[in-house]
Amino acid sequence: MEEILARFADALHKAIGTGRGDHAFSPCGRRWPERPDEGGITGVRRPSRSSSTPHPPLRGTFSRKGRREAAFGKILATAVLASAVCGCWGPPQIGGDDASFKAVDALYTAVSLREVKLVDQCQTTLKSLHEAGSLGEDVSQSLESIIVEAKGGAWEDAQTRLARFMEGQRRGR
Repeated sequence: MEEILARFADALHKAIGTGRGDHAFSPCGRRWPERPDEGGITGVRRPSRSSSTPHPPLRGTFSRKGRREAAFGKILATAVLASAVCGCWGPPQIGGDDASFKAVDALYTAVSLREVKLVDQCQTTLKSLHEAGSLGEDVSQSLESIIVEAKGGAWEDAQTRLARFMEGQRRGR
């Protein structure tokens, strides 16, 4: 039995090495001249095609499916990068409430003056506005993290974050 399998394997290897003529195929099924046949010996080169062809053979191109996937990946990466640069993920919005805008403006003044007492007053005002429903949960958490940062002694960082937060607000939304 082993002898039969060995003869079959030898015959198969010979057929693969010489059976397809002078051209090989890429994994996608296109002709791929001067490349080893699938399953063939990698070091052996096939003879080149005759010079009667109007153009040189394509080498190693993507299939249509591969080109579509590559194009989709490029478009997706460009969209994500553009939205990050344009600021589509801006700070949470306060809304159209004037009292909320005044409280955030007062917080900015307190942080700029580096007055802990004023920051505490603003924190109390912002908590009451949050409990009344004028400030959303995400806005309240963002402002609270800025207040904690300011109280921790990072006044300039807190002021910069608060300035970005205020610049990202769009009235009436």
